[in-house]
Amino acid sequence: MYEKWGDVSNRIKVKEKGGFGWNKADGKREKTRGNHIGRERESLLLFSLLAATLPFKRILRLRDISKLDHPLPAPTIIYDQNGRVASKISASKMEAVSIERIPNHFLEAIVATEDRRFYDHEGIDYFGILRALVHNMKALEWAEGGSTITQQLAKNVFLTNEKTLHRKWEEWFIAKKIERTYSKKEILEMYVNRVYFGEGAWGIKKAAETYFGKIGILVYCCKSRVFFASL
Repeated sequence: MYEKWGDVSNRIKVKEKGGFGWNKADGKREKTRGNHIGRERESLLLFSLLAATLPFKRILRLRDISKLDHPLPAPTIIYDQNGRVASKISASKMEAVSIERIPNHFLEAIVATEDRRFYDHEGIDYFGILRALVHNMKALEWAEGGSTITQQLAKNVFLTNEKTLHRKWEEWFIAKKIERTYSKKEILEMYVNRVYFGEGAWGIKKAAETYFGKIGILVYCCKSRVFFASL
């Protein structure tokens, strides 16, 4: 009817130990120490990422992208004695064309070919980068780069073609700044006037002259399928 004091005593001791032979207070201290170490590691990782990002934020702040506002220089036209154009002397390898002269179907084809999410991202297409990474892993080669139209514009105007991590980071930050400064329409216009279309042709006007011997942009754009493989 009555339990022996020894049995009750043993049950109390087991309860105090948490039922598993270890002290709850000690276990709590170990768990707290583990959480503290975990938070320290997270803080160190965050600090390292911030430290690595600061130089590039400085690049973003100090990088002058006003060069994009400067119009491409018009060529000097030389006429013959009959008033016909004899030749053109250009200080630039590119000549600008207003986006208003370029048919929408051509611009849509550019976006579909080069940067399908152009109107959805803010300079960097993270989904595109992931897609390119998966494709490259399957192909066992660097077949896709995942660069957006804005990134390509940043590289063509401000950077070199060197394949370094620093150059890629700089490209990303400049692309971000371009997106914050210009509209999508302006970015697309600057891109088609500065992109390389192959055969030594930089910009859509030079490409029209190179491929078709005409400067008529409408004629060129109607035949645009010819050169999309060269982009």
